Amino acid sequence: MKKYLFPLVFMYLCCDVVRANEPLWSLAIEFPTGPFLEYRFADQHALAFSFVDFVDRDDHNDHPPYLSQHTQNSALRYLWLAGDGNHRYELGLALLYMDENLRLTGQAAVLSGHEVNARFYAGYRYEDTDGGFQLRTGLTAFSELADHDADKRYSDETFKTLPWPYLSLGWSFR
Repeated sequence: MKKYLFPLVFMYLCCDVVRANEPLWSLAIEFPTGPFLEYRFADQHALAFSFVDFVDRDDHNDHPPYLSQHTQNSALRYLWLAGDGNHRYELGLALLYMDENLRLTGQAAVLSGHEVNARFYAGYRYEDTDGGFQLRTGLTAFSELADHDADKRYSDETFKTLPWPYLSLGWSFR
């Protein structure tokens, strides 16, 4: 019984901290990351999950070989929200996993690899306290934690790009 007591108390306190009129869930599309589902477990903390699966075929050229690419991205993001009311600031960290397969048409060989990345967020959030429209914008810095390609070579590059902007449009609800 003791091992269940702490998680139950923690869940109760997290749910109790959220104001009665504030939304707990939001569904949005972030550019360039993609769609995500966010859950606010306390007034100033939020977790979001994103999964994108896409296939890109380069068969519109007039000559072979044709290239097809299948990529899956998964992300888990934590945000700390500062401020009250509709206007808030956010700081956060996201861990991203990308699995990619490239194939030339008519070839049996597949080039595959995966990456693990961290993304740091600093931005502004507008969200109606009664639920409804949500807008997020800011800058994000990207750091590559691990890069594994078909030849089992790992990259040691970190912070290979400058901070770049993000924009998110969505809807929040209880």
